[in-house]
Amino acid sequence: MDQRVLRPAAAAAYIGLSRASLYRLERAGELPPRVILGPHAAGWFREDLDGFLASRPRDARPVDGGATTSTSDRSARER
Repeated sequence: MDQRVLRPAAAAAYIGLSRASLYRLERAGELPPRVILGPHAAGWFREDLDGFLASRPRDARPVDGGATTSTSDRSARER
């Protein structure tokens, strides 16, 4: 069990969102609440962020954005 606490900037980088998005998701109840570390310090448990990421739907789109290139298009560009 990883009890590492990630401060807001590190947590945002870890899940790929801005700090403002972290706070917005927390207020909406979609992200677990922060752990208060001191009067001016807070963060999120890494395992809570992992759970948040695991709960998010995966993107079903192809990696290349859905663009397909036929063989004839490709060979025409290569000429």
